[in-house]
Amino acid sequence: MQQHEEISSTAQRLRRRRRRKVTARFYRFVALLILLFVASSYGVAIWRMQKVDRQIEMTRRTLNAVRMRNAQLLEELERVSSDEYVERVAREELGLVAEGETVFVVIKPEESVSPLEVERRNSADRIDGW
Repeated sequence: MQQHEEISSTAQRLRRRRRRKVTARFYRFVALLILLFVASSYGVAIWRMQKVDRQIEMTRRTLNAVRMRNAQLLEELERVSSDEYVERVAREELGLVAEGETVFVVIKPEESVSPLEVERRNSADRIDGW
């Protein structure tokens, strides 16, 4: 039995040594995994923050462009709402005249045509228009 006890005590010592080596390696491995996890978590967080910062900057630029366009549109609205603009458009584009004004229409003759010829053309136009 002594031999068996010696073997078992020797086996126990070897197991303890192995456990210590495995345990120390295991703790180092776990610590390394935790360190890698924390580092990758910080890296992902920093990447996300930079992405959000880029989006904020892009949104600020878009906002500035929209504000500038809004200011231009307000100026244009003020300009087209003025009486001078409305009168000019009425005269130039719509052919309207103010009250009390007389309109003269100048017709440029294409060629020298006698008044009799003009009268005949007008009569022909009226007959075709029936």
